[in-house]
Amino acid sequence: MMVSRFRPTYSYRNLINSLFADYIRSEKILTEWAEDNFKSKNIFFYSFARVGLYAFLASLKLKGGVISPAYNCIVVPDSVRFAKMENQFCDISLDDYNMSPKSVENTIDSQSKVILATHQYGIPCDVESLGRIAKKNDLFLFEDSAAALGGKIEGKLAGSFGDASLISFQDTKTINSVNGGCLIVHNKNIAEKIKKTYFKSSVKDKMNYFKKGMIYKMATEPIFYRFVFEYFTRKSGRYTLREVSLKKIPKDFLSGLNIFSLNLIVEQIKDLEKIVEKKNKIANVYSEKINPEKTSLSKVTNGTISSWERYPIRVKDSVNFFKKMTKKGVDMAWTFNYTCPEELKQDDKMFPNAREAADTVICLPIYKDLSLQRAEKIAFLVNQSS
Repeated sequence: MMVSRFRPTYSYRNLINSLFADYIRSEKILTEWAEDNFKSKNIFFYSFARVGLYAFLASLKLKGGVISPAYNCIVVPDSVRFAKMENQFCDISLDDYNMSPKSVENTIDSQSKVILATHQYGIPCDVESLGRIAKKNDLFLFEDSAAALGGKIEGKLAGSFGDASLISFQDTKTINSVNGGCLIVHNKNIAEKIKKTYFKSSVKDKMNYFKKGMIYKMATEPIFYRFVFEYFTRKSGRYTLREVSLKKIPKDFLSGLNIFSLNLIVEQIKDLEKIVEKKNKIANVYSEKINPEKTSLSKVTNGTISSWERYPIRVKDSVNFFKKMTKKGVDMAWTFNYTCPEELKQDDKMFPNAREAADTVICLPIYKDLSLQRAEKIAFLVNQSS
């Protein structure tokens, strides 16, 4: 038996129900849920959250810079390039792995047009300070809440701030449905521009995504996962998949949310608060049981609630630590073992915290089906192995 690095939130019953659900009804339910919770009438569903970012930036029709954290998924700066804008990177805080407002201020120049406020790992960033900086410098504020669905800042859902925001429903997120993203636009003028280019989903994807969802669910069953892990690492020769920067827009990039994934999201969205609550209980076990003298833990700001897409820790020798833990039956993830400047063949010396995070961060399992007893065991193994 092995603990997987992630496990889908949906059940086998959810998968079956989604295959036969009424798509029109599901779209209405999810749209109304998003409108009510994010206080916006401009909701757009896409195949991936990154497409929503591209749609927002492309609608601006601006030349200039987008400020984002140097420690991030490479698909973010790729979407900036696809929209014909320039990446301007800033450093992060090692307390929560989010962009620091001070670094953002130091990055702003005459070319800057957008601040991309990212809630890394589902840990809310200081979006209110970033909003003030954006207003002071006449910049757009885009809230990247891809990993933070269900997270809150002073009682408001992450994704409720700025000119627009996005959330993701991909396989490691708080609510997952194989793929899918949602763009929420608060700026009415931008929303009107996006409506002119908005594209709907494809019915043809229904069975293919059902199969993918079933494979993900079965592959992460504890009874099967050791075999899956050994097969993957031996076949690939790597411990983790690594996103690579793309030179041009992929052929299937500009597509809407498939109907099966939309149905699957609706099957789960009513349980969002329960899922976030369970993840925070697991996070509390880790923070209370793991020895902070051996392992650096994340810090959550007062007044915020994290949705914990991942639970990041920093260890000196992440590869050796990973090997020890997997031998003891716990898989983990290197979410970003690179900096975005590095991946784009740029110098990252100006971003020392991002560099350290890329070299030392590894993420513990944190998902709905993980028991608190198992989390305590994982914390014990972390203390043994670090």
